[in-house]
Amino acid sequence: MNQVSSRQKRFNVVLLTIFTLSALIGFAFLGVSVWGDLEASIFDMQFNGEEPLGTLSCPVLITPNETGKISAKISNPINNMIKPSIRLHISSSHLAIPREENIRFQLAPSESKKLDWTVDPQQDAAFGDMVLVKVYMFRNYPIPSKDATCGILVLDLPISSKLFLYGGIGMSFVGMLASIGFWYRNNPLMTKRQREIYRAIWILAASIIIGLLASLFGFWLIGSIGIVVTLLMTFGTIFQMI
Repeated sequence: MNQVSSRQKRFNVVLLTIFTLSALIGFAFLGVSVWGDLEASIFDMQFNGEEPLGTLSCPVLITPNETGKISAKISNPINNMIKPSIRLHISSSHLAIPREENIRFQLAPSESKKLDWTVDPQQDAAFGDMVLVKVYMFRNYPIPSKDATCGILVLDLPISSKLFLYGGIGMSFVGMLASIGFWYRNNPLMTKRQREIYRAIWILAASIIIGLLASLFGFWLIGSIGIVVTLLMTFGTIFQMI
């Protein structure tokens, strides 16, 4: 009986170690994703839309040798022809002088147009480590003005940014969920302390996963809430264990 109990305890330690490492990886990517969009939210505040433009898509990070691709979808929701006017600002090594592009085009009723741009980290990175982007659509009555921002971290990596990002996120998610599942199987009759740990790691995993997925889809405010919940749960769990 003591041998089984000892083996079970050792396996619990291994599972908690795997979970901790996986959670740290996920938290790091969550922090990177939220940090970029937070920096971009205060970029070029001269033009602020009345509503958010929710169709802006940007990569979370790129390497110095890659070309980043950003896009935004503009739609005409009314029954008349409109002529949207779009202004794009992209940061540069001189943050006070952003690169500007202005586009004007026609859209028939219910028609949509996808706009694409590229960013070069060698020229567009502010302070050498972050590309900041803002897309502003001027008011076109009755359609209100809209804007959206994003930040792209420039990171020197030995592999492609997509492989690093999605590979790291996949490892984090699999590591957290697998360790939680094995913890449940390894402790069929949980003590009060084990139930508290199980509940804590579930909440930690959920806050990281939901926050990271939300930030990847542009909802960085939800991602920032995920960071706060993760930190509070971490400190609370450490306090309980002490």
